[in-house]
Amino acid sequence: ILNDWVNDKWLTEVPNNTVHATKKMDVFAQFICTDISQSLSLFAFDENNNLIDTYATTPASVSLWNCNLSYNNLLAVMPAMPNAVKVQAQINNSNTFTIVYDIEDCANKDVISWINKFGAFDQFVFTHFKENRGNTESQSYQKQFGGWSGASWSFSVDYGDIETVRINRPTGYIVSGWLDSVTQNWLVSLYKSVGVRLNTNTAIKITSSAYTTKTQRFEELINEEITYTLTNEKSIMI
Repeated sequence: ILNDWVNDKWLTEVPNNTVHATKKMDVFAQFICTDISQSLSLFAFDENNNLIDTYATTPASVSLWNCNLSYNNLLAVMPAMPNAVKVQAQINNSNTFTIVYDIEDCANKDVISWINKFGAFDQFVFTHFKENRGNTESQSYQKQFGGWSGASWSFSVDYGDIETVRINRPTGYIVSGWLDSVTQNWLVSLYKSVGVRLNTNTAIKITSSAYTTKTQRFEELINEEITYTLTNEKSIMI
């Protein structure tokens, strides 16, 4: 599947090669470098779409380039980044990958990233709603009435249903902002993925068991609702 994707192309199918990002999140972008003469160029733009900073680099060898184009990483090479609302990355001055920063402070911003069908990372910012949920499970055994207390038989010792383990399974529910059908159809690819993470560092498993690629009619906007469970289950031994 990569044979058609090696000529100066980013390994993603995100619509318009454009991702929306926060200034706190990692922004992953990958492409296959087939020639060390290839160049990666970055261009930062302000709110008036004026070019305010640039940066360029070339690979040391032919390889898969894994780029973390996070705000902090770009700030290290482009000092004008505090005034940037958009960054464009280009391979050989063509095939543009665009990062648009979400600067609405009032919005809930949670980022889900996943491995796409090319083996690269895609990510999406969920801005509408997130709810932390969970369920617990108790493991216990039945103890008969009365028992030994030292060398004596006693009817005062604990008996009945004795709990030994409490298992906590944290889950969540997250809702996107309004989407057009093209973006929604791309976003549901995360249902078929592994390696899904919430806000970069938290591994999750998508538990929504069905998805629909929706068709936009009458210019309606749609959203996507996802349920998940955290994979770091914890048990308490009693």
